[in-house]
Formats: sequence, structure tokens, C-alpha cells
Amino acid sequence: MKEFKIGRYPSNDIVINDKTVSKFHAVLYVDGNSVIINDLNSKNGIYVNGNKIFGSATLNDLDIVRLGSALFHWKDYIHKPQIRITDPPTKPYTPPNPPTQPPYSPPPPIPPKPQNYTPIIIFVIILAFFGLAYLIIDSNDNSRNYKPPVVVDPKPKDEPKDDPKVEPAKPEPEPKPQMILLKHGQYEFYDAKDEMSYISDVFPIMDGKYAFEFYTDYDFESKFTYYETARDEAANILTLYSKDVHESIVVQILSNKSFKILEGNSWFYKKNRKYQEYLGPGC
Repeated sequence: MKEFKIGRYPSNDIVINDKTVSKFHAVLYVDGNSVIINDLNSKNGIYVNGNKIFGSATLNDLDIVRLGSALFHWKDYIHKPQIRITDPPTKPYTPPNPPTQPPYSPPPPIPPKPQNYTPIIIFVIILAFFGLAYLIIDSNDNSRNYKPPVVVDPKPKDEPKDDPKVEPAKPEPEPKPQMILLKHGQYEFYDAKDEMSYISDVFPIMDGKYAFEFYTDYDFESKFTYYETARDEAANILTLYSKDVHESIVVQILSNKSFKILEGNSWFYKKNRKYQEYLGPGC
């Protein structure tokens, strides 16, 4: 049985220089006329004839395989160790000739209608009549100038005395700061320097505490789980500890979909690295 590794890394048997292809994307197993393709937990998956496969699948002679955005016929590339997948040339599009139309002739102008000012004149006359009637009535009305007499109370009222039974209101206690609740799911940080994604699965444990499981996008076997040991709700800060490596890290929750590593300098959790909610292909 022959084995052909496919990926973006130069050590593969079939090298595809495409950022959508993982460093170690898939492997082909060829045994006579039987060919099986196996997915190496790639980030963007494998599609055979347009259908995504999970795990492995058997290939036929006319199958079309797509890794990320790279599309090729598997039988043409088995014995070529260094290849570069490019898109096939496309023919330029030639638009059809537009149909000929007769020349446009504008319609004849519509003569303006004569304006009728009769309703406006009638409205002005009625408005002037009511205005004159209002002025006449207003000049004969003297009730507006009437002022009621001012009554002075000779006996001043007693000032209210303080009731000893009434207790002053107590100030309300300040509300306790509420910690941001981190959404349970998968979070990712993409490092453009080495073109690698670092992923963390966040899930709840007992008493409302969190657990963080870190790994890379190609090495899913190396996982390190950290459990919450302390928290600062005012600053949204969690302290985590891993029994696997006997080490603590400090995490700050920025929102319900992102968090940041404040303390920790290994290759899995560098300081000031920000993880955000990750939605993989098909989500």
C-alpha cells in the first residue's frame, strides 16, 4: 500500500500552496485500484464531488476532490511530489449584440391650463370678515382687565414640627458588580506569523466555574486543560490551573464572546493573546 501526504507544508508528498489548506491536510492510501482519502482534522475540511466527508472516503476514477478552495482530480497528481494547484483558464465573456431600437421621439408638449383664482379670493374675503368681527368683540370686552382682590390672612399658620416617629431614609446599598458571563463554546486565535490557529474549548464545571482546554488546529492530541481556582468579579479576571503542566494562567473576560490571556508565556497561551468565538466551516 502506498501513502501520499497532502498539505501546505513542504515535507508533504503533494504540496498545495494555498492558505485555505492546512499544513497537514489529508493523506491518500493507494492499494492497487483501491484509493482512500483520510482527513487529518483539517480546518476547512475535504469535499468529494461537492459533499463534505468526515473521517475517510473511497475515491473513484472520475471523482473531483476539493481541499479548502483547491480543486483537482486526484488521479492526475498522485506521482507528482511538488505541485501548485491553480484555477483553470476561463474564456472571456462576450456580451450579445443589443437589439436595435427605433430612435426616440419626445411627445408633443401639453399646453398649460388657465389658473382660476376665484376660490382664493373668496377665502381671503371670509378671513377678513371674521378678523374684523373678532376685533369689534374684543374691544367691547372689559372682563380681561378684572383683577380679584388680594386676601391677607392675619394669623400666620404654625410651622410644621418634626415628627420624632419618622426615621430618615437609609441610603440604598451599592449594587454588587456583576461578572461578564463567557459563552460556552470554541474560541480561536490566529497567529499570522506562523500561520497557525490556536483554539480553546470553554465549558462549565461545578458551582458555575469554568474550564479551558487549549490545542492547535493540526495537533488535536496535545490538549491541556485548565480549571478555574479563583476569580475577581469586579475586573472579570479568572485564575486557572492545569494539573497536566502544573502551571497557572490568568484570563480576563472581555465580552461574552472573547477573552484575553494576561499571564502565561508558553506556545499555547502567550501573554496578551486575545481569543474570540470561533465558528468553523458549515456553522
